[in-house]
Amino acid sequence: MGDWVIRPTWNRALGFRGGVAPVMKGSMDSGLWGCIDSVGNVVVETSYELAMPFFDGLGLFRILSTGGDMRIGLANLFGSL
Repeated sequence: MGDWVIRPTWNRALGFRGGVAPVMKGSMDSGLWGCIDSVGNVVVETSYELAMPFFDGLGLFRILSTGGDMRIGLANLFGSL
């Protein structure tokens, strides 16, 4: 068997695209999403309700909202919306 490249510390992960992958920490009901790079460094903090794979340097995120409003935005690799 080989060695771990990225230790399995996330509850859910999507595939890599553009060198980053969306990952979720927590339960399926209340977990928060962010992104890691190909060696496991967090590049976008886990603070979003949903994260989708990056394309052309931008990822799609659903932002935690108060009052039930759904807010969706694009973020770059620095987490700037």
